[in-house]
Amino acid sequence: MTFKTKFQSLTLLQWAPSDHAGHAYINAPFRLSTCQREIALSIDSQEQLYKQANPNTKVLVGQHAYRHLLEVVCGLKSRLLGETEIVAQFRNAYNDFEQSPKRCSHLMEVLDRLLMDSKYVRTNFLNNLGQYSYAGLTKSLLKERNAKEIILFGSGNLAQDLVKVLAKKHKVIVVARNRERLKELERYGQNLETRYFDLAKVEEYCQLPNLVNTIGMEETLFNQQFFQQWKNHHNNGLFIDLAQPSPIDTQFAPNEGVFRLDHLFLMAEEKNKHKLQQIAQAHVALDQIIAKRYQISSAYPDDLSCAEEYNLATQL
Repeated sequence: MTFKTKFQSLTLLQWAPSDHAGHAYINAPFRLSTCQREIALSIDSQEQLYKQANPNTKVLVGQHAYRHLLEVVCGLKSRLLGETEIVAQFRNAYNDFEQSPKRCSHLMEVLDRLLMDSKYVRTNFLNNLGQYSYAGLTKSLLKERNAKEIILFGSGNLAQDLVKVLAKKHKVIVVARNRERLKELERYGQNLETRYFDLAKVEEYCQLPNLVNTIGMEETLFNQQFFQQWKNHHNNGLFIDLAQPSPIDTQFAPNEGVFRLDHLFLMAEEKNKHKLQQIAQAHVALDQIIAKRYQISSAYPDDLSCAEEYNLATQL
């Protein structure tokens, strides 16, 4: 199969995470799950079948599928434009696919080239947007409160991104239940401490002023009683909830020091005007990449490496 055929046969399906149960039937080889979307990929065109099975599914084929996924990985489809957490999520999905019995060499080649293209766009057009990421906005809020010590709940990819940013200037105490991940996170500096999270003793943390949560769960973990006690201890405290689904149940809002994801999205929207030019340039680059990819697949042999192919692409 030539790359042109692979490119044209790429089928992407996307749906909302809230409709996960309605898409359990999908058996695509590659799956990407985030808090904003679920994506499935395959190298075959079954869009009519999927449309009939669930009309809420977004279906894209060929270059439209490739461009959409490229925009997702570049953070251009995220509510925080240009955010970087999606890169780690995509790499995790890529690694799972690489080790999966469903691994398909044709789809793997497409994903390899997509990783290269996303790196090019981010490096050349989106490199200075890190301040608008979840970690960057969290850092900004903590700086406004002059926070010295931070309790970070969770040990996943988002928590790791936060540790990398926050441990440079703050003492960070990571609290989580995954002991193996806690051990992995310990390598990120002397300002870092890790603790096992006993859910039955969550009220102990209401005595600490600056809390950041990345643990997503349907059940309530931090209730109004917790927040009331926390507020009694710290009139100028800060609680930032970055999880989805959110495990907090409180009437408190930013005026009381409690920030949810929607509050961070609003902060980012106010700052968007400062990065619109970069975003526009990134979209132009995406147009050029798609055009070059198609020309390359038609004009050059399949055995070119990604690096060789991209060198040819930049000369077109």
